Amino acid sequence: MDIEKHLPDFLIIGAARCGTSSMHANLLLHPRIQGPLKTKIKGNNKEVHFFDKKFGRGVEWYASCFPFKESKEILNFESTPNYFYDEKVPGRISHSMTAPMKLIVMLRNPADRAWSHFWHWKDKCHWNHKIFFNPKHIVVDKGVYWKQLKRWLTFYHPNEIMIIKSEAFYAEPLKAIAEVFDFLGIRRIRIDNPVYYDPKREHIRDPGKAKYPEIPERIRAKLEQFYRPHNLILEKLLDRKMGW
Repeated sequence: MDIEKHLPDFLIIGAARCGTSSMHANLLLHPRIQGPLKTKIKGNNKEVHFFDKKFGRGVEWYASCFPFKESKEILNFESTPNYFYDEKVPGRISHSMTAPMKLIVMLRNPADRAWSHFWHWKDKCHWNHKIFFNPKHIVVDKGVYWKQLKRWLTFYHPNEIMIIKSEAFYAEPLKAIAEVFDFLGIRRIRIDNPVYYDPKREHIRDPGKAKYPEIPERIRAKLEQFYRPHNLILEKLLDRKMGW
């Protein structure tokens, strides 16, 4: 197997609960973009988890998770949101991938992200609201974006990393998707019905899935107080206002 003809050209690396599944689905609508082989991975067909959980299987196994690229115009990719958070991953990707790699990061108001994360795993992990008052808990810590981004900037130039504000994607999905196409260097295509979930407008991808309740004010206030200085550091790092 010619590994380079299978390996991904770009990755959506996170963050979790920030719209990565929706963006993944929309990018697959482009005729020049291919995702992982459904026969190789389980679950949502977008997360290979090679660089965080399966690195020991080797790069050849990773390459086998993707379809053959028929031409240089075809781009392979996967979306594993935990990559952004796992401190081992940036170095592993940088040292393992010989071809240039572009990275896409979606960032959401960290208080909203934490609440979404909590409800997504609450029953399976038996969590309760006490976790929001523990800054070291993974649900809270994953929203300290600047620490995670700095690790990636050790290995990648800012021009190789596209930061998408999730709220901008929810408000204008077609604009955000078109900007991703530009970042990847491929032509824009028309998408009539973008796949996405907008928490404010209640555009739900799966109508059968219940919408989780609003975040209690006392928890929002606590989280916003905690994240405020971290958001300021992120804005300085990005030289960009995020409005959180």
